[in-house]
Amino acid sequence: MSDAADKPQGALVVGGGPVGIAAATVLAFRGWDVTVLDKRESPDAFEVEKAYVYLVDARGRQFTDAYGLTESMFETGVSIDKFTMTRVYADKQGIPPPAKSMMGQRKPGIKPSVWISRSQLLGIMDERARRAGVKIQYGTSVTGMELKDGAVEVTASGASPATYRPRLLLGCDGIYSAVRDFCAGL
Repeated sequence: MSDAADKPQGALVVGGGPVGIAAATVLAFRGWDVTVLDKRESPDAFEVEKAYVYLVDARGRQFTDAYGLTESMFETGVSIDKFTMTRVYADKQGIPPPAKSMMGQRKPGIKPSVWISRSQLLGIMDERARRAGVKIQYGTSVTGMELKDGAVEVTASGASPATYRPRLLLGCDGIYSAVRDFCAGL
């Protein structure tokens, strides 16, 4: 059926890291009305405990190519084709890189990987998700979840306090997931 009432709606994603934003983007492209809640103040907020870079390889490129992120990612990040590595040991003796860099060797037809900081990647992903119609609420934390009348009710506080009753709830909120803990108690 193509009736608007049959269109899936109401996905709530808790956690706006790479997995949460990627899931929200895919759902939006598939017709879902998606809201993301994230406790960080902005998409590119620096997080000391997560201040690392990602290597987006051929598997990650499947997502970035499909959703139009690759060009921005290469403009911001560093392609493995553009650097070499040298090992440095405790005695400060370096071993020069081989004539042909191992980092730059790829099978024919495989596109290069790119190194990009978490904050830069999240900034790019945030922009794409918003263009797809995803509503992202930064500075917002989940403060409660309960089962009410056969549906999950999620209460959030902070910059965008609200109560949500999603048809689909995704817990992308990390290793200490409040969503997973809630579901385990059902």
